[in-house]
Amino acid sequence: IVVGEGDQFTLHAPLNVDAGLAQIDSRLADRELTAAWTGCDEHFLHSVAFVAQLKSALAKPHKDLRPAVVDRCKGYTNHLMSLCHEQKRGVSASVVSLYMIRSLVQYLASQQPSQDLAQDVTKIENDLTSVLEDIIYCLTQFETLLDTCPEVPDIVDLTESAQSTPLVLLPDSAEIIYRGDDNWRTAKLRLSSAVKSAKKCKTLMADKRKYAHFLETITNTGEHECIDCVFKHGDPQVVNEGFAVITSVKKDIKEIQYIFRMETESDVNPMVRSLNNLQDKIEKVLSNQLSFVVKPEEDIKNNTEVLGDSKDSTVEPLLNKVLLAIQELYKKHIPTKSENGPDETEEESENKLFDSHLKEKVISELQSNVEILKLPEVTRELISLMERCNQGQLNLSHLQRCLPILQQYSLLTQFFISQQVSALHTCSQLCSALVSVFVDLANKGFRVPEELLEEEGD
Repeated sequence: IVVGEGDQFTLHAPLNVDAGLAQIDSRLADRELTAAWTGCDEHFLHSVAFVAQLKSALAKPHKDLRPAVVDRCKGYTNHLMSLCHEQKRGVSASVVSLYMIRSLVQYLASQQPSQDLAQDVTKIENDLTSVLEDIIYCLTQFETLLDTCPEVPDIVDLTESAQSTPLVLLPDSAEIIYRGDDNWRTAKLRLSSAVKSAKKCKTLMADKRKYAHFLETITNTGEHECIDCVFKHGDPQVVNEGFAVITSVKKDIKEIQYIFRMETESDVNPMVRSLNNLQDKIEKVLSNQLSFVVKPEEDIKNNTEVLGDSKDSTVEPLLNKVLLAIQELYKKHIPTKSENGPDETEEESENKLFDSHLKEKVISELQSNVEILKLPEVTRELISLMERCNQGQLNLSHLQRCLPILQQYSLLTQFFISQQVSALHTCSQLCSALVSVFVDLANKGFRVPEELLEEEGD
């Protein structure tokens, strides 16, 4: 695709740091990153708009602007805008990599030791989610129907109420339930309890899967490796809780059906016909519980070997990548004694800026720091180990012992990425402010007062 200089911003992947961080468990370090991002995209887009406006204005500049001044405005603007584009590409890639490593680390921390299961847990989770949604919708509708029950009539109105047509036509063998009586209140309490439990369980299941859904979104919308297999086994503990909830709901529905029972067993009260269909769906899902057997936690034997004792440990390559990246970054930022003498320190304090300072000392330096951390390589290695855990080739407890260093590693990468975002914010704001001045200059000139022009002429 051939894109002009003014349209390069359309090639950048959309980025919203605040929206991405909302999908991950928050931590205090996020404040610095969100503060650096606030207003960053607006300044960048303002710069793009001002550059396009300046290009149009310099086509017919004010008479005060000589050709040399016009060339300087064009050159400086294009240079600063190209730096903003370069930073935007780097920041987008770095932030997405940060999302991935943090989501993987948090997902790993939430996992339980592997179980010997008779079938795929993910399918059972999907079935449970579906039946929980049916429970919420069906019982909410039934609660609305329950509110249409007639109120207890007065003795004076008994004759008139007997002649009136009821909202729901009931068979003669059905017992009339009045709004506010004991049976109505019991049914109301059962419905409220069942709906509340179903909503709570559905939220819990969605919360447990949020890392998987977020990473699936990243892999589907970006040029990243597919990592669906990491999350294919689901969470057995959540499934157990889901089965417990729908079992409790099943009992509540039976109680409601008993309240609306008929004198003749062959008859079905039309008010509970939808509940009968819901019961059938719950029974179908509960039949999967027979093949879902989870070992008690005390029966799960975790290998307690210390990681460092075995040179053949499968998690050693991951630890080596992380530690070597941190070591290389440390060596880069700790100068030797010979490089940092007293004379040199005084000179550096006097001259902190030099030619190409923004490009070489800020932008390139920050990008180099992020590259030294080798975030994509560490992410791929972690994904590979998590896949082996799912396949039963690696003990989950071994990999979870790496969590402390992985969490510190993600904090370190977030620090440098926050600096990257801050640099982009500052550069975009500088570009926006200067280019707006150049636009005003191209349209109105230097606006020197006539008195000063006459003095210069004299």
